[in-house]
Amino acid sequence: MLIRWTDLGAGEPEICIVGGGAAGLTLAHALSGKGLSILLLEAGGRKPTRAGQARYEGELVDPTSHPWLHHFRVRALGGSSRIWGGRCLPFDPIDFEARTWIDGPGWPFGLQTLTPYYIQAQDAAEAGAFDYDPRTALPGAQVELAPGLDGESFQTRLERFSKPTNLWTRYGPALEAAPDVRMLLDAPVEEIRLGETGRVDHLLVRRPDGQKTPVRARRYVLALGGLETVRLLLSSHREQGGVGGRSGHLGRHYMSHLSATAGQVRFARPREIAFDYERDAEGIYVRRRLALTDAAQRRLKGLNIAFRTHLPDPQDPAHGDPILSAMYLVKNFILYEYGRHMQDGRR
Repeated sequence: MLIRWTDLGAGEPEICIVGGGAAGLTLAHALSGKGLSILLLEAGGRKPTRAGQARYEGELVDPTSHPWLHHFRVRALGGSSRIWGGRCLPFDPIDFEARTWIDGPGWPFGLQTLTPYYIQAQDAAEAGAFDYDPRTALPGAQVELAPGLDGESFQTRLERFSKPTNLWTRYGPALEAAPDVRMLLDAPVEEIRLGETGRVDHLLVRRPDGQKTPVRARRYVLALGGLETVRLLLSSHREQGGVGGRSGHLGRHYMSHLSATAGQVRFARPREIAFDYERDAEGIYVRRRLALTDAAQRRLKGLNIAFRTHLPDPQDPAHGDPILSAMYLVKNFILYEYGRHMQDGRR
C-alpha cells in the first residue's frame, strides 16, 4: 500500500527496499505474502517530473558513444521499465573469468550461479525462455545470421525482447493492495549510516521539506540501478572510500550500451540474411546477432563484442525507402532507445 510520511513510524520493517524500479518492485512482489513486513522507498512519484529527471543529469566525455544520463533512467515508480525497449541478453561464461589482458580480478562466481536468477528475471520481464541459441529457440529456422559466417571467430546468438513490460503496470495493483508492503514516494535515500560494528545502522531519507529522517530495518536492499546504487554507496562513509569501497573497485569497470556504426555491408544474396525480428514458440520477439567466440577473444586479447545489422539511416533520403521515411516522420513517438539516433541527429 502507498503510505504518507506520517505513517512511516508505524513499526520497524523487516526489509527495506530502496528503489521502486524493475528490481525493487519485482523483489517486493516476490516477498509479499511471505510473512514479512516490507518498506519500499522510491525517490520519485507515481509519474516522472522534469525536476526529478534533472537529478539524473550528468556530464559526458563523448555524447556520441554514450547516451545522456537522464534519457534511459526514470525517477518514478517503475523506473526505467517505463521506457525501455525490453532488449534482454545475458553475460557469456567468459565475461566472468579473470583474463590477463583485462585490468580486473574477474567475478567470484560463474554463469551457472547467476542462471537461476536470470530465469526469474526473464519471467518478470516477460522475455520468454532463457534460451539464446537459435538452434533450440527457433527450431527449423535458419541458424546463422548470414550463411558461412559462423565458425572459429563468430557465432550467431539471439537477443530477446520483453513485451516491453512496465513493472509498475504489472505489479503495482497487487502491491497497492498488499497489507505487508508499504511504499513511500518522493523519499530519496541520501546516505547509508554504519554502526560501530560496520553493519548498517540506518538510512537517511530526505523529506519533501528538506529535512532528513532516519529509517531503520532488519535488512536492506539497494535496488536503485547500476549508477544510483554506486553513487549512494560512494557518497556514504566517504572516509573509507564509500560503503564497500575499500578494495578500490567500487564505481569502476562501468560499461553501458556503448555502440558505434562500423561500416556498411552489401550482401550479394540479401534474401539469405536472417537479420529481421522473429517470434519464438511463446510469441516473444527475438533477433540474431553475431558474437565473438571465446577463442577469438583470447586470440585477439579483446573484450566481448556483438555485431548487429541495421537498416539504412532513416534521416538520409538516399535510402529511397518509403517505410524508413515514415519512421523518420514519427521519430518522436518511437521509444528513445531505438529512436535516439534520429532524435539526437547522430548514429
